[in-house]
Amino acid sequence: MIEVYEREGVTCLESTLSRNGRRASSVFLFLVDGMLIDTGPQSIESDLLPFYRTHKIDMVVLTHSHEDHTGTAQWLQKEQEIPIYIHPLGISECQEPCNYPRYRQESWGVRKQFNPLSLSDRIQSRRDVWEVIHTPGHSDDHVALYHEATGRLFSGDLFVTPKPKVMMKSESVSTIKRSIRSLLQLNFTSMFCSHSGYIKKWSYNAAGKIRLS
Repeated sequence: MIEVYEREGVTCLESTLSRNGRRASSVFLFLVDGMLIDTGPQSIESDLLPFYRTHKIDMVVLTHSHEDHTGTAQWLQKEQEIPIYIHPLGISECQEPCNYPRYRQESWGVRKQFNPLSLSDRIQSRRDVWEVIHTPGHSDDHVALYHEATGRLFSGDLFVTPKPKVMMKSESVSTIKRSIRSLLQLNFTSMFCSHSGYIKKWSYNAAGKIRLS
């Protein structure tokens, strides 16, 4: 099931996935100013279609090419002819049939190939211009989206938890840390994470460390 709610003018779509009857993880999609950020895994497509059919989506921006973020992109492109954007390094991955390990197919479903367009360093939604920031580490094609006027940051999978317990072989801890440091130079106040959801109002204490207000 999909839970839909609003945070700071952003429509948040939260899906909780279970395995063996136990809660396993959450996946978030975000709709802001006609722009859908990520499309979730193919395994929840049937739950997402009612939302897709009843809401106006002008375009899709993918934070990266992993299957839990791109799983319903093919449906949106084929059935609704919505343009889909991704970092140039992710284009060829999206054009290929499902080629990720079996355990990920069982968790997230089988993502169908699609043909995304290339992101530049800015993207225009209906009213706003968003900064597209290349933030590799979790994946080579990972990006974050930042709107300076409102302080909203969409961080994809760059930061999910302060103490991650599992990482993929393809990830680079040192590169992730550099990408996080680059985002910390921005004056953002709220973060929208693809697995932790809405995290409100960041601030800094006297020691220069981040805390939630």
